[in-house]
Amino acid sequence: MALNLHGQVEVIELPAGDPTHAHIYPGPSVTDDRLPVTLSFAEVDHDGTPDLVIHVGQSVMVLLNNGHDDRFHTPRPS
Repeated sequence: MALNLHGQVEVIELPAGDPTHAHIYPGPSVTDDRLPVTLSFAEVDHDGTPDLVIHVGQSVMVLLNNGHDDRFHTPRPS
C-alpha cells in the first residue's frame, strides 16, 4: 500500500498478506498532501530482482531489492 499522509509518503508491505510481518518504508515528504502515490516494480539496478518504484506526482523514488533479505533498501551513493 502507498499512502500520502498529510505530505509524508509511506509504503506498507504485507508479506504474504500477514500484518505481523509488515514493513513500513518512509518515502519522501511532499508539499501537496493531495498528490496520489502509486507503486510499480522494475528491474532498475540490473541485478535480476524487481525493485520498488514509488511515484508521487512528477517525482520518482526507487527502493532496491538486494535479493538477500525480505526488504527493499534505499540506494547507496556511488
